[in-house]
Amino acid sequence: MLIFVSTVMSFFLAQAQNGQTASHSDKINLYELSAEALDTYEKVSLGSLKGKPSFWVLFQPDCQSCKKLMADLSCLPKDSETRLSSVAMGFWGTKDQLQKTMRGLSWKGLKLVSTKQIEDAVQLKNTPTLLFVSSKGFIKNKITHRIDCQLLKNNINELLTQEKK
Repeated sequence: MLIFVSTVMSFFLAQAQNGQTASHSDKINLYELSAEALDTYEKVSLGSLKGKPSFWVLFQPDCQSCKKLMADLSCLPKDSETRLSSVAMGFWGTKDQLQKTMRGLSWKGLKLVSTKQIEDAVQLKNTPTLLFVSSKGFIKNKITHRIDCQLLKNNINELLTQEKK
C-alpha cells in the first residue's frame, strides 16, 4: 500500500513540477460555454470551435510573460493554423486593459474576454496559462509556467496525435 501511495504522489509531484496539473476540468466541455468577443460586445459561442483541436493562451492585463508568449508563437509550424484553432482569452481586467495588452500582437485566432463560468471551469490561478483542448471541447493538458516554444510544439504535436486516434 505504501508503495502505491508513494508512486501516485510521485506522479502528481512530477506533473506539478512541469506546471501540469490534473483537475476536474477535463470533464467540462468548454465548447458548451460562451464568452464575449474582446473587440466587440458580442457573445461568442465556443461551440464554433468544435471539430478542431485548439490551444488557448489565458492572459491578464500588463502580464509581460503573457505578451512575450503570444509574440513567441511565431515559432509554431506554418501549417498549425490549418490544423488547430487558437484562442487568446483575457482574465481579471477591463476590456480596455485586455485590448491594450493585445495591441501590437499579430494574433490570428479568437480574442475573448473570460466569464466566471470559464474561469471556474479551467481553474485559473495564474497567467500565462496554456490549455490544449480536444476537438470535442475537453482539456487535454494545462501548463501554467515554464512555457517555451519547444514545450508548446511538443504539446501541440501530442494533441494532434491524440486526435488522429
